[in-house]
Amino acid sequence: MKTLNCVVMWTLLFLSGTDLWAIPAGFNIQGRLTDANGINKDDTFSIKFSVFAIDAGGSPVWEKNMPSVLVQNGNFQIILQGEGQGQGGTTIQLENAVKDLEAAYVEIKVGSDPPLVPRQPLLRSPFSSADQVGAVMWFYRKSCPIGFRMANGEQVSESLYPELAAAMDKTGTGNFYLPDLRGEFIRGVDDGVRNADPGAPRLVGSTQTYEIQKHTHIIGPANGTPGPYGGSYPIWTIDPWGNGILSKPTGSAETRPRNIALMPCIKY
Repeated sequence: MKTLNCVVMWTLLFLSGTDLWAIPAGFNIQGRLTDANGINKDDTFSIKFSVFAIDAGGSPVWEKNMPSVLVQNGNFQIILQGEGQGQGGTTIQLENAVKDLEAAYVEIKVGSDPPLVPRQPLLRSPFSSADQVGAVMWFYRKSCPIGFRMANGEQVSESLYPELAAAMDKTGTGNFYLPDLRGEFIRGVDDGVRNADPGAPRLVGSTQTYEIQKHTHIIGPANGTPGPYGGSYPIWTIDPWGNGILSKPTGSAETRPRNIALMPCIKY
């Protein structure tokens, strides 16, 4: 007999137009599959997931069979979302099946074994879709997930993205531009009180060009004794007297810290 220990948590796949405590449109299901002796399984299993409005009995409002769930050292992880079979054998999206429920529970059935008990509650999201509009997230993937657009500065229509237009204060503009975060570093907006940003006060979405802070280099030999001109002078690539390079460049076209490139996506 197989036993399954399942942990359920919500993911950032939200319903639109739902209440503050709406159930999101997708769930990250993590589980552990062992045999009767508690030994972790390693194989590919057929697992059926059924969603109910009650914790025991009744008919599922949505169910889906996943024939090839990979289990490694007992662990598996899947995203529960999209089309499934609803009541009466109809095809229904998970978000439509659960959006009006007061509560929802998932039942898990591995292969031909009886369903595992008890059913696991699907946790509700403490945020609605409207609360997240305008949120920027960074993804380690080649494209943005459903409900997001790449923040690439593209012009979009207010009629297609009214909630995003409102969040960006672009209502009534017809078309507006997404923020362009490609190749950019992010800086927290300074409201003009903290004065940590010399350019403050700034508006959300405003940009800055690169700068190098003013500083000086000592002109002199390596032992620190004064050079032929003594003192210190502003940094130059070539000194003003034509005596050679004062600061050796690295060969790059910019000054930057170590970094990693991720996909910037904005919630609409």
